Formats: sequence, structure tokens, C-alpha cells
Amino acid sequence: MTYDYKEVVKKVDGLNSVSTLKKWRKKVEDLTGIEFKESLTGIRESYSVRIFLFSDKDVSQFQEVARMKSQLGLDNAILQAFSPDKKLQKSISERVELLEFVVIDSDQKVSLKLSQLHQENQTLKQLVKRLEQRSTQIEEQLKPKKLFKKN
Repeated sequence: MTYDYKEVVKKVDGLNSVSTLKKWRKKVEDLTGIEFKESLTGIRESYSVRIFLFSDKDVSQFQEVARMKSQLGLDNAILQAFSPDKKLQKSISERVELLEFVVIDSDQKVSLKLSQLHQENQTLKQLVKRLEQRSTQIEEQLKPKKLFKKN
């Protein structure tokens, strides 16, 4: 049997509104990769609405989320309820650790590149300074020399 949003809200204790269920559904999809059954209903010939349909298993998993949410937090409750295979389940802390590693690695790469750019900038500044000095020397050499002094 399948249920729409309103029916799931009625069946799940602790789930207060359709908008909350929509947010939970989106989080389940984002965290676990699960995709719920969709259906298109035609209101008119040129207009249709996409609705999600939930199975009995989905309803019981949402009930489990509602029960565990206060203890584990929403994300961990969703992972616990919708990821039966513990090998596939990643806790939020594991995801944070992975993101920290990625950020630290990226930060190190940016620091290295910044250091390289700083060194190149210093080299270019020295080169420009030498070119300016040489240009001044050449200009001095090309100035006409005064042969007679005015008294």
C-alpha cells in the first residue's frame, strides 16, 4: 500500500505537518541516496503535479526517525532508520572529519600556491627595479654632453 504526504503525517506520531515531512524526505534523499516513488497527477491536460508516494516500510522508518530524533538529532536518526546496512551508514562526525581533511588539504595547497606567487612577485619586482635602473643609465648615456661650460 502507498501513502501520500497527508496520510503519512496522520500515521506518524511526532510528525506535525506536511512541510516537515517534505523536509525529512529531502534529507533522507540527500543523506542516504534513497529515492522515494514518484507519481504525476494530471490536474488539467497541460498541467500536472509531481507527488511522492510512501510505502508501509517508509512510514515505519519515518516513525523511527520521529522516535529517535530527540536523542540522536535529525540527521543521525535518519541515517539510523534509513540505512540498515551499517557499512554504508556514515555518521555526521565521519562526514565532518572528511570535510575537515578536504579543507585542510585545500588550505595547504592554497598556502603553497600563495607562497609561490609571493616569491614570483618578489622576483618580478627585482627585475623591474633592475630594468628601471638600466633604463636610467641608458638615458644618462644618451643625453648630449655639454662641451662648454657657461661662465
